[in-house]
Amino acid sequence: MAVKGLFTKINEILFGAEVIKEYGGEVGGFRYMILYDIIRGEVISHFITPPKKYSRRVGGKVDALGYSVGAEYQSEYDYAETIAVVNKDAKLNLKPQELLSRVNENRLSRGEPEIKTTEIIELGRDEKFYAGRYIGKTNASSINRPEFDAHFDNLTPAVKSGLTLWLHFVTEIMYDVPVKQSKNKKVRNAVFRSAIFLPDMVKGQLKMHVSHNMEKHPDNMIAFPMDVGLVSYVYKNKKRTYTDVSASKPDTYGDLSSFHIWENLKSILAVPITDSNNVCLGILTIDTDQPYNVARFDEQGLNDMLTLVTTGIGRLLEAYI
Repeated sequence: MAVKGLFTKINEILFGAEVIKEYGGEVGGFRYMILYDIIRGEVISHFITPPKKYSRRVGGKVDALGYSVGAEYQSEYDYAETIAVVNKDAKLNLKPQELLSRVNENRLSRGEPEIKTTEIIELGRDEKFYAGRYIGKTNASSINRPEFDAHFDNLTPAVKSGLTLWLHFVTEIMYDVPVKQSKNKKVRNAVFRSAIFLPDMVKGQLKMHVSHNMEKHPDNMIAFPMDVGLVSYVYKNKKRTYTDVSASKPDTYGDLSSFHIWENLKSILAVPITDSNNVCLGILTIDTDQPYNVARFDEQGLNDMLTLVTTGIGRLLEAYI
């Protein structure tokens, strides 16, 4: 889901007869200074300063294979060197070094330190770049609220381990429903499975990254298209939802045949995972071989508790970003 940063105008810079507006803001811990040609309505360049207390990538061009150019930082200090992402298709043809020189003149006149870049990356107006776990657009559609998409192509073993513990808690402790079998009247626990889906914006998928009690099932580590199915609906709308899957139409899962789905699946509950800014980072799902009312998917109190769990998961992912 797109993150909308709140950027504000900082200053105006003169380039001959041209007036360029300077905007500043922060998204995902990354500091941005954007130069914007307000007459032509386009971004000229982004100056991006990543945190460097963790290893972060920034600047790499986004393509079908991931990214081709990037930079990694590792340090105990708060912020690293700045990366410049320049719109090479901008109608106002200004060289990157000329831009930086004029920006620094203005910063020094205001008593602010110079910006020192380690790399200048030139991208087309419709291309995208990485900034940590977000993907930004070279030419933002809104300079005041530019959009960045959350993106997870992989997770570290430590993060996967932490997420797996949350799933174990949800599946084995929160939802533990005994069910009477009609044939021998014995009591057994309903089968509950859980998973966490995260967005892969390069492939256009919501991909399962961790799961619990799904290892032997055909839909373990499945990926759904971004525009179909319950997982996609909850991701886009940030709305907790449960449904009777057995009553769903076959095309609910897009181009995935029913062969890929657990044959005993009857109901599913999906809850958005959000960060501290209420940005959706992914989806937690719980499904079962029981009707949703037997599974207690319609119980408000239990669902509210599950939302608290996903809040904790969101903070874990936010720290990872």
